[in-house]
Amino acid sequence: MGGSREPATSIQGGTLVLEMTVSASGEVGDIHVVQGVKGFTREAIEAIKKRKFAAARFEGKPVVTSLPVAFSFTQPIVWWTRRKGLAFSRPGKGVRFALFKAA
Repeated sequence: MGGSREPATSIQGGTLVLEMTVSASGEVGDIHVVQGVKGFTREAIEAIKKRKFAAARFEGKPVVTSLPVAFSFTQPIVWWTRRKGLAFSRPGKGVRFALFKAA
């Protein structure tokens, strides 16, 4: 499994925009990075390459299409607790990850 090995606090959020081509058979062709996001661009491209799409149609026949794809990433809120542990959260979503040392 790929993925960034950077600490969560060092990764910035942002919007990743790709321009991709879908063949008449639904296969992903060329992928061009319009706007990258550090730590996410490579993984997003690999995820898109694994997908198959329904081809666009013109007059009932499948055609090659170019389209934008956008991913939005937000940096998690990270805080230290009194129990000497680390917890991650997203606004409005509650605690998503917590790690506490035994006392």
